Amino acid sequence: MNAVAVESRLQARLDALAAVTEPGEGVTRPSFGPLEREAHALVSDWAREDGARVETDAAGNTVLIYGEGEPYLLLGSHLDTVPAGGRFDGTVGVLAGMEAAAQVAGELELGVRVVAFSAEEGARFGRPCLGSELATGASPAGLLDRLRDAAGDSINDVARATGLTPEACEPWLRAPAVAAYLEVHIEQGLVLEHERVRLGVVDVIAGADRLAIELTGYAQHSGTTPMAGRRDALAAAAEIVLDVERVGREARHGVATIGRLDVGPNSPTTVPGSVRAVVDVRDVDAGRQRASVEAVRAAIDAVAERRGTPATVTSLASRAPVMLSAWPRRALTAACADAQLPYRVLPSGAGHDAAVVAHTAPAALLFVPTPNGRSHAPDEACRTEDIAAACVVLAGALRRLDDDAAGAAALPDPEQEG
Repeated sequence: MNAVAVESRLQARLDALAAVTEPGEGVTRPSFGPLEREAHALVSDWAREDGARVETDAAGNTVLIYGEGEPYLLLGSHLDTVPAGGRFDGTVGVLAGMEAAAQVAGELELGVRVVAFSAEEGARFGRPCLGSELATGASPAGLLDRLRDAAGDSINDVARATGLTPEACEPWLRAPAVAAYLEVHIEQGLVLEHERVRLGVVDVIAGADRLAIELTGYAQHSGTTPMAGRRDALAAAAEIVLDVERVGREARHGVATIGRLDVGPNSPTTVPGSVRAVVDVRDVDAGRQRASVEAVRAAIDAVAERRGTPATVTSLASRAPVMLSAWPRRALTAACADAQLPYRVLPSGAGHDAAVVAHTAPAALLFVPTPNGRSHAPDEACRTEDIAAACVVLAGALRRLDDDAAGAAALPDPEQEG
C-alpha cells in the first residue's frame, strides 16, 4: 500500500462522513435514521468507484462485495453514532475494511466483502448491535416493535420511514459462507496510548446488561408539600445512581453506570412524580456480571421500598462476555509482526458487532489508539497514520487467512481415506 495515498484517502473520507450529521457539536447520525442511510450511500459510492458490487439487506446492513464467491472473508463495522459523538467510532472499521479489501481482492482464493452494519449504537433504542443481530439471526422475537426511542417510535416505525423492513431481514452472516470476520475499531481507552503501542488485538469482549428502570412517585407542588410527606421519584433515582456507582466500583474488572434519566413532569416547581433511567452493567467475567446485575436490582428494590416509590425493572439487553476466535486472532498478531508494528493483546470493555458475529462465524477485533481515551464525544480523536497501519495489518491478515483456508481445503478428507 502507498501509505501517503492511503492516509490522504482515509482523511478525505473521514471528513466527508463527519459532514453527514445533525447540526450541533460532534457527529450525530441516529440509528435507522435518514442520516445513517446517507452515510451508507456515501460509502457505497466509494466502493463502486473501487469496482465493488453493493447489496443492502432489509435491515439496512450494506455489503460491499470486492471479491465474489463463497466462502468469503468479511470486514466491517458501523456508521451510526451516539448523540454528539465522534467521527471515528465505527467509521474507522468500515473505511479500513474498504482499503484492505481493495488491496487484496484480486489476490485471494476466498471472496472478500465489507459490511457497514446499521444501528450498532444502543443510544436510541437502549439495545446495541441491532443490525448485526438481524444479520446473524440473533434478534429476539417481537423486539423490533417492543423497543422504542425517546419519541415513542418503535424500531420498525423508524426503519420503515427510511425504506427499510428489518422484520423481513433473512439471516445471512454465518459460517461456512463467512470464513472469518475482522473488525477494526478505536480502542476508546488509554491502554495503547499509555503503553505506546500502535495496535491492540482483542481476546475477549465484555458482556453487557442494560436495564430500564421506571420509578413512580407522586407529583405535587414543591412549595406547599411538606418534605416529610413527599414521594420524590428523582430523589429515589439519585440514591439509585449512587448505588449503581458503588456496584461498579466494587466489581474487580467491571463497570456500572446510569447515563440517562428522564424526569416527569420535569418542572422546577413540582416534586418529580416519575423517573425513567437506563443502567449499563459490563464485565469480562460472566459470573461477576450476573452478580453485579443482581446487586443493582437489590439496590433498586431497597430504595423503592424505603421511599415509597414503586420501581419496575425491565431487561433491554443481556449479553455475556465473548471470547474471540483464536484462528483470525493469530492472523492479526502474525500480520502485526510481519509489518513490524508493536501490538499487545487486551480485552474490550465496549461492545462491538464482532461480539455478535462471533456466535455464528470466527471473529477478531483490532484496536487503534484513541488519544486521551476520549470517545462518544465531539473531541474523539484518532491518528490517520494509525488507521493506515491497521489497513496494512488487515491486508496481511486476510492473506494469511486465505492461505490457511486453502491449506485446509487441500488436506485429505478422513472419510475418504482407506
